[in-house]
Amino acid sequence: MNRRYSREYYHDLLQGIAARISGVALTTDVMVGFPGEDEKDFKDTYDLIDSLPFMDLHVFPYSRRPGTRAASMTPQVLPQEKQVRSQKLLDLAERKHKDFIAGQVGQELTVLVEKQTGEQDYVGLSDNYIEVSFQSPHDVCGELIRGKVERVNAEQIKVSLVRNKPSGG
Repeated sequence: MNRRYSREYYHDLLQGIAARISGVALTTDVMVGFPGEDEKDFKDTYDLIDSLPFMDLHVFPYSRRPGTRAASMTPQVLPQEKQVRSQKLLDLAERKHKDFIAGQVGQELTVLVEKQTGEQDYVGLSDNYIEVSFQSPHDVCGELIRGKVERVNAEQIKVSLVRNKPSGG
């Protein structure tokens, strides 16, 4: 696809970011089934993604567009194969997301409070793009709060309110 970087460069760059920024939420877009992609290419892509600390992936199949150089490239990957490869990456994305979330237990996050869902129940989005829920006796909608991740399960990520405003804010 004429990318001007190597997989080693990409790998080292993302590992370096993750090493320097605790809790960083790395995401990426992945196209499967580009013309000429064979099983080895896909496995290399899968293994690279698996080795990196991604929080989430956006996976989509290549779709032929008339008039583009790729439209006339061969071999074109069969639609069924694109679907199989997409599903494998979506399964990997789900596992990586769960692992990332589980790794947040005990961490303090800055959360933008988005809405009140009950008398003292709130939902917000953390600075590393995790939806969390918590309780507060005060109306904190629209505010930034600090919350400590207490528990994670399939339905929710619960934080306890540490303070209403982040440090320096």
